[in-house]
Amino acid sequence: GPERRAEFVLCGRDVPAELHGQVIAAAGGLVTTRHLVGYLHDLPAADLSGTLFIALHSGMGLDHPELSASWPPTLQRLRASSPVSLTVTSFNPVEHQAAERTMRAVLLTQLTVGFSGVNRAGSLCGKDVIRPFEFDGSQGKRNYSVIHARILPQQQAQTDEGFYLFD
Repeated sequence: GPERRAEFVLCGRDVPAELHGQVIAAAGGLVTTRHLVGYLHDLPAADLSGTLFIALHSGMGLDHPELSASWPPTLQRLRASSPVSLTVTSFNPVEHQAAERTMRAVLLTQLTVGFSGVNRAGSLCGKDVIRPFEFDGSQGKRNYSVIHARILPQQQAQTDEGFYLFD
């Protein structure tokens, strides 16, 4: 069959500066990874329709000056690019609930959530409780949470439930 290509764009404020602008090819060029320091909404315009976006431990919805300012324009860019799929992971249930609230507030009826809850495949082993000022390398036991969702075009969101990439 035809060869399929995959492109990964790693972007965000935590991308190491020395990787900015680098493109790494693998599998004979069928897989490429691009590294960009900056937020998705600041990147040059591109057709993002049909893309899967993964936000690992995003901090979406948290009361943090930089994060609370950066996520709304990123979600608006995804909304304008719909249909897209989105996976958001969180460190704990509080962060998870904040992320889901933010997504629902910004994306309204265009958001279709396929799964929201504990990510059974993303837990770390560790102490159940850690004492203040104690650091064990994993900061205690974490049951990471995950949201698998789809952002639908406005007209489809009103008439269709869509499909879930993760069913």
